[in-house]
Amino acid sequence: MKKRAHACPQRRQQKRARHAARRQEKKRLTAATQSRGKAMVCELFKTITHFFPDLFDQLRQIEDCRRRSDYTLSEILMAAIALFIFQQSSRNLDFGHFWLAMG
Repeated sequence: MKKRAHACPQRRQQKRARHAARRQEKKRLTAATQSRGKAMVCELFKTITHFFPDLFDQLRQIEDCRRRSDYTLSEILMAAIALFIFQQSSRNLDFGHFWLAMG
């Protein structure tokens, strides 16, 4: 009986260690994926500014006739351009890094 009493805390400790290892692995994979995505967005931003240096300025000059908006018109237009380039639906893309790169 004494062995069984000691085995239970050991199993809990092993289970906690396995869960901690899984969390670390998931965190590492998520960070790697995010850094790859961020690198891709940075390269895309450099390409756009190289070939179309005044694109963002031209998009900002378009008059926005909406009364209330969470996003600027230039952000929405760049999202539309990116959707066209990547041929994706808007539900499948995360533009968070893109907006950070745009400044």
